Amino acid sequence: MSNYPINPSTIAAPHSQSPLGANISSASLTTEQEFETGIRIIRDAYRKKIATKDAEIDALYKDLRRRDAEIQ
Repeated sequence: MSNYPINPSTIAAPHSQSPLGANISSASLTTEQEFETGIRIIRDAYRKKIATKDAEIDALYKDLRRRDAEIQ
């Protein structure tokens, strides 16, 4: 047994809604659904980041081809 008292305000309520659940219309999500939603959000953000980087690289290649054409 611990010598430290437990502060009830530091213990999460057993059925509190996670921040991910706030984005979903369904009121009762399982932990697995919340996990899948979180993974989906992260995956979508990563895809968006990669698409932005791909567009930047394409613009650099286009500029490089233009400069090569000017030199020749």
